[in-house]
Amino acid sequence: YVQRSFERVLVQVTALVGVDINNAVKHTHLRGTLQFVPGLGPRKAKALLEGIRSSGGVVATRMIDLRKFLVGNSE
Repeated sequence: YVQRSFERVLVQVTALVGVDINNAVKHTHLRGTLQFVPGLGPRKAKALLEGIRSSGGVVATRMIDLRKFLVGNSE
């Protein structure tokens, strides 16, 4: 119960503060923050990181690239 409450607070704070995805890809100590982005979680965050790294390591725009990295769609 305590862990779930802690995770909920981390998600809320991450939603308020945000995460720079390019910095998270570049710096290993920031990668763990992606799992607390609302809607991601650990598996999607890992898939997102792997997709970004395999395609050059930089996200130029927000949602279009994120959908491509998560779903594998090249729209």
